Amino acid sequence: IQSIENKGTPHNGWLTGKLIKAYQDIMKMGFVRSVAVYQNGQLVGGAFGAGNGRIFFSEYINGVVNYAAECALIALTRQLRKEKYQLIDLQKETNETLNLGFREISRSEYLRILKQ
Repeated sequence: IQSIENKGTPHNGWLTGKLIKAYQDIMKMGFVRSVAVYQNGQLVGGAFGAGNGRIFFSEYINGVVNYAAECALIALTRQLRKEKYQLIDLQKETNETLNLGFREISRSEYLRILKQ
């Protein structure tokens, strides 16, 4: 999060100072996970979000070169599996997430998991 704020990475207007501050605060509590993908020393992709130990809520996955976003998601998934996470909320289904083996679940199933 710090590198996004300091390097002035372009964004769509949603990555505001308030969101950055919120993520910095919950990062201090140990709930934020992030992965950065580099190519030849340049940041080309990454993923970040927050989790509660069971469910990870992905906030942002991006890549500026082919497969950088997918690499970030794979690395993040491997880390979350080691930590025994049960679900990754990616917010929306894409061809890339389907190709990686992710699947969309129904709202009722999602709510059931949240209640556990």
